[in-house]
Amino acid sequence: MSVHLYANLAPQGWTEIPQESIVSMNSQTDPVTWVKEGGQLDSIRSVSLPDRLDDYPFVHIAYDGREYRVSPSQLQVVEY
Repeated sequence: MSVHLYANLAPQGWTEIPQESIVSMNSQTDPVTWVKEGGQLDSIRSVSLPDRLDDYPFVHIAYDGREYRVSPSQLQVVEY
């Protein structure tokens, strides 16, 4: 069974993030390893609603020569 990471990227829409892409700028890992290690986010949400965009949880994805900052709600992990 293999793991596949999909992200809702503008303007492409739902896109499979290929193995050669980089997920999370802090750990510089490939998408499959990132998912298998638990998918650590680059920001941790506080108990109350944050007043800064940087305080919301997100994942950095380097894909096709672009840097994306993606909300965890815009990610899907598929195993098949």
